[in-house]
Amino acid sequence: MEEERQQPQVPLSIDWDQQFQHDSPPREFVIVSSSSMASDQDDLSAIPDHKLKESIQSMKRTLDVTGKNLPDKGAKLRATIDRSQKELSRRELLRLRQEVDGDQKPQPAQTTSSSSVTKGRFIPPFVLR
Repeated sequence: MEEERQQPQVPLSIDWDQQFQHDSPPREFVIVSSSSMASDQDDLSAIPDHKLKESIQSMKRTLDVTGKNLPDKGAKLRATIDRSQKELSRRELLRLRQEVDGDQKPQPAQTTSSSSVTKGRFIPPFVLR
């Protein structure tokens, strides 16, 4: 075998003026929290409601059958079920809020022809008492 030759280590020469060009704008970075760096599987907002419900039922069956035999006794599976159920609840609450907001929007004034016209003269609804 060929003997390994060791060369004396020389400090690395870096031209810092060239590395940091002062005339260019600084780079922009996006800082993301570790909790939002979930994988695509954890992005529950992209899954339709019916698929999410099916997934929850499937995970519950799996937990019932094999949960006690898992190394963590099903803790991760229970956490995933909980996350999925919270997402489903969030969606239902959002729908309810949208319905309530839609019901509370001001409706156009509905006037009848007899109440808004008196002796051939039109009286706007806001004037009527």
